[in-house]
Amino acid sequence: MLNQIKCWRIFALYLIFTGPIFSQKLINIAVIDFENIGISESESKGLSNRVRTIILKYPRYQLIERAKMESILKEQNFQLSGCTSDECVVEVGQLLGVEQMLAGSFGLIGSTYTIDMRIIEIATGKILNTTRHNIEGRIDDVLKTGLEEALDALFTIPHKYGSIFIQTLPAGAHIFINGEEKGISPTLIEKLPAETVLLLKIQSDNYNIETQEITLKPSERRSLKITLNKLQGLLTVTGTPKGAIVSSNYKKIGTTPLINKSLTLGDYQLKITKQGYQSLKSTATITENKTTEIPYSLELVPKGKSLLLSLILPGSGQLYQGYNLKGLTFLVTTIFIGYSTYESQQKFSDQKGVWEEKRDEYNHNTSAPNLWPQQRQAVQDAYDKLKKNEQTRNLWLGGLGLVWTINIIEIIF
Repeated sequence: MLNQIKCWRIFALYLIFTGPIFSQKLINIAVIDFENIGISESESKGLSNRVRTIILKYPRYQLIERAKMESILKEQNFQLSGCTSDECVVEVGQLLGVEQMLAGSFGLIGSTYTIDMRIIEIATGKILNTTRHNIEGRIDDVLKTGLEEALDALFTIPHKYGSIFIQTLPAGAHIFINGEEKGISPTLIEKLPAETVLLLKIQSDNYNIETQEITLKPSERRSLKITLNKLQGLLTVTGTPKGAIVSSNYKKIGTTPLINKSLTLGDYQLKITKQGYQSLKSTATITENKTTEIPYSLELVPKGKSLLLSLILPGSGQLYQGYNLKGLTFLVTTIFIGYSTYESQQKFSDQKGVWEEKRDEYNHNTSAPNLWPQQRQAVQDAYDKLKKNEQTRNLWLGGLGLVWTINIIEIIF
């Protein structure tokens, strides 16, 4: 008996609190196709249809379907095209027998989509409420979140969600929020609870995990651009002789004994060099939380081969030994003196031709004795210039021989 009384009391309380809900009168509403400004007619119609679908989630409203609306207007011989003014919208509402009409426009200005909506009361012709919503991005964003946010604002329903657009450099990182994977960057994450602390984690192979706490405001659309930092490992290079230079891709890493903690993960082609020793190449694979050890032992450069190379071309033996500055000095000096010797030899040969020509003119002149003094002087001048050119050539030849000799002595000792 007591249980029956208790059940009746619960049922009575249920009726007291839920009765007003069941007795609440629904508002008949219809949606007229929105005006399109800067977007295509098909896109505008598609968005208008999505507005009708979203309205179904609001329990206070009873929507007149588009097909029924068009059927009623067709019976009244009413053409909807071009009906954008409030007066026309009210007339449509009167023909449909609804209490309210929802009208508006979709637009595109630059890269910003605009949503303008208004609710018109048919009985009075008054605008009950309006909303204006802007979205930067793509029309997909308007379809996915923009329309619902605008309708929530129009019907004064607080929107308790936000969204984040996340970009990472490099792209392709896995995005987690509160431990749940939400996609791969770049990505738009919607329907995130507002006014709640969200733990964002970004994870990608060979990069440090990035974490941060985020709190969104209702209806906030936030953009984040995050640069990921590569994971780093430890490389040690030890051996003999000490003081060898370690490089990768022609970039110096350090000098042995080497301990490097700043290398990112991956494979490195190392080159270990020291003057007077043969260079050594090695591959190092840097991995996370592990020390990569590279031992080495360099061998002395054979003097015989260095000597042979320097005999062929001064400086090449020093370069082979790793003495780059010294080798380049000999090489450049040899090239400069060699070119100067070649030029002086050319001038000597040309002047010899001039002297021989003047000499032959003088020796064969038997018909004009009056020209002999002048021709004799010309021969003498040409010969003096020839001897001067010969001296210059010999000086350059001597310089070339001196560089060659010093180069050989330097290699030997």
